[in-house]
Amino acid sequence: MKYYLAISLQLATLVGLAQQYVCRGQPYYVWAQSGLNLREAPSTDSRILATIPYGAQICIDSLIDMEDIEVEIIKSLTINPDWNIETPFEGKTPNATIKGKMVKVTYKGLAGFVFSGYLADLEPIYKRKNDFRLEEIFEARYGVLAKLDKGNDSTDYENIEIVYKNGYVFKRVSLVSWYTNTYLLMDKTLREGLLIFENFLKTAYTSNDEPSWYIRVKDESSIGFSEGMFNITLREVDSILLITVSASN
Repeated sequence: MKYYLAISLQLATLVGLAQQYVCRGQPYYVWAQSGLNLREAPSTDSRILATIPYGAQICIDSLIDMEDIEVEIIKSLTINPDWNIETPFEGKTPNATIKGKMVKVTYKGLAGFVFSGYLADLEPIYKRKNDFRLEEIFEARYGVLAKLDKGNDSTDYENIEIVYKNGYVFKRVSLVSWYTNTYLLMDKTLREGLLIFENFLKTAYTSNDEPSWYIRVKDESSIGFSEGMFNITLREVDSILLITVSASN
């Protein structure tokens, strides 16, 4: 009898722990490369209870009524005259920031508060080549719903469109000396685009070969980056995040 009672208590404990990990709403992923601090109170100065690792899934229990917190995600660069770059800025390029609030979350049964700016419902990208080919990741993760080839008989010209099963769209137009890739991500924001770009910088390159990407243009709804012959532009339009990647010889 005692044996069966002990087994029942163990099962009840396991079920209780499992229920703690089920999100009531949308689960979110941590995009902070070095991990996200779980704090005791809704303040960035509060005691750290744990550091939630990059890519971990957590549940948001409640939002905190407070002013936005702004965090730098892409640093400004001092412009070197030898770079020979086209930019309207003088002296330094601007930086890029993300905004968020402190939110109450649960991670592995531990409750606390984290900065929401580094949370997204899009799962982080762990491994990537340095040519920013999101289409390969989307195809593996979501599957292809339809693929349209709008090109012609010329082997030098390419014009394709791919629709993924989750609603994302990829378009590519290319000739011999240039290409443009456009990604349309539904219900995503400019903030999430910056998380993707920062992820690209920190996972596609090592500290020894990291290129000098700089902010070329910036306004409230878009931001453009350049490095050599490559350009990446993030733009938010009507709850759609547009990511455009282009290059020319």
